[in-house]
Amino acid sequence: MSQVGNHPTFSVILPTYNRAHLLAQALQSVREQTDQDFEIIVVDDASTDQTRSVVDTLASPRLRYIRNSQNLGAAASRNIAAQQAQGRYLAFLDSDDRWLPLKLSWQRERFSAGTKDNLAVVYGSVLKEKTDGRQELQRARYRGDVKDIILTYKGVVTGSLSSVVVERQAFLAVGGFDEKLPARQDYELFLRMSLAGYRFDFVAEPVAIKQIFGQDRITANHRKRVLGAIYTFKKHKAVFLAARKSDHFESLMRASERLTYLNHPRLSYLVYRYVLKHARPPAWNKKYLGFYLKIPSLIVARYAMNRLGRIK
Repeated sequence: MSQVGNHPTFSVILPTYNRAHLLAQALQSVREQTDQDFEIIVVDDASTDQTRSVVDTLASPRLRYIRNSQNLGAAASRNIAAQQAQGRYLAFLDSDDRWLPLKLSWQRERFSAGTKDNLAVVYGSVLKEKTDGRQELQRARYRGDVKDIILTYKGVVTGSLSSVVVERQAFLAVGGFDEKLPARQDYELFLRMSLAGYRFDFVAEPVAIKQIFGQDRITANHRKRVLGAIYTFKKHKAVFLAARKSDHFESLMRASERLTYLNHPRLSYLVYRYVLKHARPPAWNKKYLGFYLKIPSLIVARYAMNRLGRIK
């Protein structure tokens, strides 16, 4: 699978924003790959910390540094890198995650075995690392035509974008990441790729370590994830409504419930109303009845608690 001329097989795409304290270990995990046929493209999304200094200390001929003049977001940064990449495959890595040494080698093997099957995405199992150092294995499970799996699954089938390698031409053909999405950009990308007929495969062994942050980080991002889910539904409304087994509405109802506990009653109400407006069978069944009855009371209770807090 060698490339023509001096072009590498893999282009490692690493967007970062104010994570200088984590960036070095992410880059080091790339440098420790057993398969060394790669270039690294670091996209600094207008960081205000020591990101440039960290990159300079690890400078090499195959490491390129791009700095955005303003903060554009991770999706836009990945698209910028993909446009400039020289490799046949794009290997994504978040700056707070790490790869295991055999990752690219194993994924090269999977691509070599599936060249005639319209294979465009190879991912792998992921070790989720908590703040106390404990790790939990998230196993890769889905291969082939995963369109129906993506439509019925409540999360991203690949587990973590840091485990994913995508064929560059396929990525560009579907338009790359949607930069309008506030979150869930990888889910929406893989939905488009599956709808376009591209196939997926996986490495059963762990290939990446994903950092799991504390409650503050989860709370801050939850609103974006909900808005991302609604935007994705609007963009692919016909596909979701045609998927009779889709759990998308259940995911939104659970998000609405969660938002009340995170003290976002207004957004919870908007999500709840949105589901009531668009849900179709089989969403209207006993499985969802508890949500439909429970969430309004939670929203009212949260408004009342906030009101009492202001009076005090």
